[in-house]
Amino acid sequence: MPPQAAILVRDSPEASEILVDALETVIKNPLGHAALNLVAKAAGMGEYILTGLEVYMYREPCLMCSMALSHSRIKRLFYLKKCGTDGSCGTRESIHTLPALNHRFQVFYGGFEDRRGEKRKAE
Repeated sequence: MPPQAAILVRDSPEASEILVDALETVIKNPLGHAALNLVAKAAGMGEYILTGLEVYMYREPCLMCSMALSHSRIKRLFYLKKCGTDGSCGTRESIHTLPALNHRFQVFYGGFEDRRGEKRKAE
């Protein structure tokens, strides 16, 4: 299985801009999940609150990562592969829709399509 990767994108009608990317580093650190590394890198660049930004991931995030994405207030999450063991954005849980949380975000599974209807390639 390829390592988990995450990309933070600012999308606008004119263009999409990749702000931060991150890989998982769980071999070195049990908290080294790609989404957590992404949020930490964004915070280090002064982007702690990620309102209006999108995250693209290879696999569905786990519970811990889903909560981090909620707390950082992303707008949308796109992922390619479901995670049957601990997927928390649609497969086993749906953290992004819990009424108890003060922020919810949209989740898209499968191909990466943006609002302009263009296919976003994932390699």
